[in-house]
Amino acid sequence: MKILRSQNGFTLVELVVTAVFVTVASAAIITIFIVVGKLNKQARNMAVATALAEQKLEIYRDAGYHAIPTGAPAETFTGALPANFGSPKSAVANVTTPQAGLKRIDIIITYTDDKRTKNVQISTLMTQRGINR
Repeated sequence: MKILRSQNGFTLVELVVTAVFVTVASAAIITIFIVVGKLNKQARNMAVATALAEQKLEIYRDAGYHAIPTGAPAETFTGALPANFGSPKSAVANVTTPQAGLKRIDIIITYTDDKRTKNVQISTLMTQRGINR
């Protein structure tokens, strides 16, 4: 007659392999969360910079052709940038007159994000009748 032994429980090798697997998987998941967080911050900053540039362009549009000063820079509005934008940062509006009756408006926002320089630039043309006409 054979005596059957119970196989309940785990061996030490199984526990060590499981612990290593859980540690590696946890490290990978934490790394993914960190990377996604950084990408989310970068996308949010780019969206904010783009919205500020579009807002400044709308202010020029509402002012009208004759109220827009020409020059480079026609206006500096770095103070409007959020504090969480890394330095150096700048926001300028350049207005040029490529030909009579036509003004080119360039809105340029530059900031540092995660030790990289980011740049948002929006340009449009404005005639005496309005933008892009």
